[in-house]
Amino acid sequence: MSWTREQDWAKSSWASSSWEKKGSSGWNNRDWQKSPQQSVPSTNVAIPSSFTSDWECYDKNAISGKKFFRNIQSTPWSTKAGLAGKDVADLRVSDLTRKGLDDFSLRCLSNGEFQSLVFVRSISEAVFVTNLLRHIRQDRIDLDAVAANMHGPAPPDKHRESARFMQPLLGEIVSTIKANSPPPADSSQQSPESEQLARAKRKLKEAGIALTPEKKQAKTGPKPTASPSPSAEQILNAELPNPPNSVPSSSSPDVVEKWLKKHQSQFRGQAAAFKKHVADVCSVLKDSATDRQSLADLAIKYGLKKSHASKMSFTNLSSFIGACQFESA
Repeated sequence: MSWTREQDWAKSSWASSSWEKKGSSGWNNRDWQKSPQQSVPSTNVAIPSSFTSDWECYDKNAISGKKFFRNIQSTPWSTKAGLAGKDVADLRVSDLTRKGLDDFSLRCLSNGEFQSLVFVRSISEAVFVTNLLRHIRQDRIDLDAVAANMHGPAPPDKHRESARFMQPLLGEIVSTIKANSPPPADSSQQSPESEQLARAKRKLKEAGIALTPEKKQAKTGPKPTASPSPSAEQILNAELPNPPNSVPSSSSPDVVEKWLKKHQSQFRGQAAAFKKHVADVCSVLKDSATDRQSLADLAIKYGLKKSHASKMSFTNLSSFIGACQFESA
């Protein structure tokens, strides 16, 4: 059958009349363009009632200056990790582990064992926490038993008061970290002006020129020198003229801290000297080869209960002994 171009074009649905604008056409209404009033997309996760959601955010309310975006924003880290643009609710656990599915914790999870995510905010935090937990597991340390032991005979409930239950152990770890922290950078570095002044003073001193006239010293007796810190042997053999009015009621660091403040209050006007003496005693004992049991025996001699002394940390035992010896120092 032959094709009559003029007739068939006129009859065909491809005729120009079929291209006329119609008000219902989605293309003419430009429905493909993004509407300024987008509806909130549905999600399979439960959104907290306190959240205010829109098409861009799970919660558009800023907390600590941060909104809760639906899709992970593009940053150098998120792009490198392949997470940029992904919906937070669609992430898989393996997306966040360093080794993906090769992470041993996921193997444990597949066996139905307890696992929980702990979020860190830097590589150093991740390395520290991961290796700390690895060493604890290798040495088979029971964290619950250690924390309960530090509280004494009546530890708080580890389920209802979990944070308070772990506080003494956490305090000991943080104290150790702080004790080994370097001084702030600005305290160890002099400003250019200070360095120039120091160089000028050195040059004047080398030339025999005094920067300021020397003040005439008043004819007085020799200034009393600060008493040297006692040795570890002196501390361990010290006898108290009077026993302390009170002692810590438990081995908890919080209780010991409160007792120190109370004990210090009886030495009015000597707060600085008291703190310095306690710090000196702690420093001497820490640097010596003194064992913890020797400190516990001395603390018991000073009136501390044996059950408390046996559970008190080396640092708190040293502080207790130093505070008791202040009056006779």
